[in-house]
Amino acid sequence: MRNLILILVAALSLAATGCFQGMAEDQVRKTLTRALGPAEKYDVKISNTSDGMLLNGEVKDLTIDAKRVRTKDGLVIQRFDVRMLGLKLSKDKKKIDSVESATFDLDITQEDLSTLARSKVRQIGDVQVLLAPGEVALMAPARALGQTLDVSLRGSLNVEQGQRISFIPSTFSLGPLKVDDVLLQNLLHRVNPVADLSRLPVPVHIDLLAARQGVLNVKGTLFAKP
Repeated sequence: MRNLILILVAALSLAATGCFQGMAEDQVRKTLTRALGPAEKYDVKISNTSDGMLLNGEVKDLTIDAKRVRTKDGLVIQRFDVRMLGLKLSKDKKKIDSVESATFDLDITQEDLSTLARSKVRQIGDVQVLLAPGEVALMAPARALGQTLDVSLRGSLNVEQGQRISFIPSTFSLGPLKVDDVLLQNLLHRVNPVADLSRLPVPVHIDLLAARQGVLNVKGTLFAKP
């Protein structure tokens, strides 16, 4: 997968060699599609940046507003906003020399998390992820002992290594049956991580994770060191 840093360098190099700003924005849009995946839209805007700054390989303010991004590992991001300030290319314009700040703010719906979870645990059935303030639930019907039983897990989400979002259960039930720890751990191994941002083509660090009604909101930093 093409690295997003190289994408930005390629696009900004166009502007720095005299191409129009709009062409550089269009190049970013096209290469984001190849790197992140297709989307309903990618809006890209370079602002507060003079022609002279572009010629010197500098961009004061770059914003990306994306909707319904379908990543290559199956995760769908409902809203993906990025803002980068103070980008500077190296003198040979082959790499990004520095970035003052680069942040992202994204939403993932419970419906899209449910679709991703179902792809991981097909044998369980119609898995549903339910999001509410401060709580996450996984619900599904399952066949056992000739009966259809209600699988229910309730708990919270946790960030691991600054990039992976995992489900931590507080309660787990399988209809009237007693569930042992081995079964629980096997299920969690299949479900987790519920979202893995380490697969994005740029290093990220999750700074804030919040479950709201029907939506998971994630805020963080781009170009984060591992």
